[in-house]
Amino acid sequence: MSWSPHTSSTTDRAARQSLLLRVKTFIDAHLADPALSAEAIAAAHHVSVRHPQRLFRAENTTVSGWIRGRRLEECHRELGRPRRTRPAVSAVAHRWGFVSPAHFSRAFRATHGMPPCEWQSRADETAGLPPGRLTSAPSGPASAALFGGDALSGPARSASTPQRRLI
Repeated sequence: MSWSPHTSSTTDRAARQSLLLRVKTFIDAHLADPALSAEAIAAAHHVSVRHPQRLFRAENTTVSGWIRGRRLEECHRELGRPRRTRPAVSAVAHRWGFVSPAHFSRAFRATHGMPPCEWQSRADETAGLPPGRLTSAPSGPASAALFGGDALSGPARSASTPQRRLI
């Protein structure tokens, strides 16, 4: 078979697609690592940092944008689980590689149009669960020591201290 520009182009395109698939698989396998970056990906695949950047640019995104998007997808999925099996928002963010809860909350809101806690509430409503249950404020010797007051009268309360709290 003789060489032709068409054959070379097809081979190059297949090689780029293969590398892109391997890079995306690597990203998914290391999504929870806060140190995941274009540099780490390039080093793991023995290519220059620019190479994965070019691959993702062809898909109208960036390496960091893809990583952030995948992390947000996983957080969105996990925060939509039923309340009894779902960890706190900050724990989910940390589990998927976000080191700052504030940054996570801003990124989640920018992507999904609502803060993560609102997404949780909507997920609960969709599942038919009440949005939260009311409980009495803690009482007894341990809470008296933490919140002021004594064990007999319960915690000391000011006008700004709510009588009931949402958990």
